[in-house]
Amino acid sequence: MTIPAYVDDLTLACKHKPTMRRIKLELSKEYDMKDLGLIKYILGIEVIRDRDNRTLCLSQRKHTGDVLERFQMTDARPVTTPLAKSMPLTKEDCPQTPEELEYMRSVPYLSAVGSLMYLAVGTRPDIAFAVGALSRFNANPGRAHWKQVQHVFKYLAGTRDLMLCYGPGQDSTSLQIYSDADYAGDVDSARSTSGHTVFIGKCLVNWSSKRQSVVAKSTTEAEYIAANEAGSDGVWFRNFTSELGYPPSGPTPL
Repeated sequence: MTIPAYVDDLTLACKHKPTMRRIKLELSKEYDMKDLGLIKYILGIEVIRDRDNRTLCLSQRKHTGDVLERFQMTDARPVTTPLAKSMPLTKEDCPQTPEELEYMRSVPYLSAVGSLMYLAVGTRPDIAFAVGALSRFNANPGRAHWKQVQHVFKYLAGTRDLMLCYGPGQDSTSLQIYSDADYAGDVDSARSTSGHTVFIGKCLVNWSSKRQSVVAKSTTEAEYIAANEAGSDGVWFRNFTSELGYPPSGPTPL
């Protein structure tokens, strides 16, 4: 029996239905609990199951649509990348005049980035780098930063159907980790950004995009820092899969 919990939201996973019923009965004796049946939505994430093909997909299509509607970007022309590469994000684009400050006060920048953050940590690793970069300017965003937020919205308008899918296959319990880093990608601080993904079999189970806490002196050092963070995640997942009854049979490729 596995019971993931988030505040007061619980899901139960068990191979034995009588055990599942007994656990729910025992829980209901101790807590005021409502059984919602087979999981379809959890924390704004839609759970799509295909029992015939033994697959399970996680989608935030509805949340994406709600976000686009809230910020009046539903009919935006789609773009193919989360960020516009021709516009590097920098503090130089922060407001410089009272007029610019007044304009940005009317822009829901924090709310927009927060909505994007929930997608980036839920089911959309493809926007994780963009959201992390845009969040660096939460305290004092400028017009150029807001334009890039709108660019992310345009990207979502064309990719709202993307989802994470999980299912059986060869090496379905093997752990694989990929890491990368951009060297001095933050033009203001010269710090690099680490990125890594964790796969079990061919299924993506975790990801991260985060600016490094120190200034790397070379591309090698930037890559090493990123690999170190990815390796720490790998150790955690080796322990986690072992607790679930699937201990790793050998070293984890990084």
